[in-house]
Amino acid sequence: MSKSGIILTSFSRRLQLVPPEPALDEILATHRTHPETLKYLRILPDRMTVEEIRSRREKRAADDTAVDFCAFTLNDDGSRNEFIGTTAVFKIDVEQNNCEIGILVAPEKHGGGYGTEMLYCVMQWVFEEKNFHRATFETAVDNIPMQKWFEKTGIRLEAERKEAWRGINTGEYEDVKGYAVLEWEWRDRIKANLETRIRARWGLL
Repeated sequence: MSKSGIILTSFSRRLQLVPPEPALDEILATHRTHPETLKYLRILPDRMTVEEIRSRREKRAADDTAVDFCAFTLNDDGSRNEFIGTTAVFKIDVEQNNCEIGILVAPEKHGGGYGTEMLYCVMQWVFEEKNFHRATFETAVDNIPMQKWFEKTGIRLEAERKEAWRGINTGEYEDVKGYAVLEWEWRDRIKANLETRIRARWGLL
């Protein structure tokens, strides 16, 4: 899958997703190991060096089953403003036409509606540009805020996997909830649901 030059801009013109780049490595090292990030993602390491982030970025760039994005707000002139998080499409299976989607909103941006707009951009790309049939999401069983977001959005709870994640630091296993959305579900209701919320967020009604 070609990843060069993939830039996704929300219809609000207030948010943009861009590929990771070397200048962001230090920011991402802090972002991925922040205590709030790790609260429900105990499968991630609590320390990463800039060099480790660089190595990860380069490996992921060469991986045809993953596409990573960094999210920024936009100024009125279209230039980048604040870094607000990361999102990714991974476990891409072109034979089965499906993938998994993940998101990490910067802790200081939680509750601001940014996650909704980031996932809108990613799902629009997945279903309308790449023509995938199915996308899945996973979250820790105790991540109630994320589960409520899925439910509000109309993304279906599909499975609960027992002891599926193992904490890097604790070694303990934990349960994971799996959610899914199909292309026709996106087209018929989820897209409109998210657009309504984004328009309300920016006063675009």
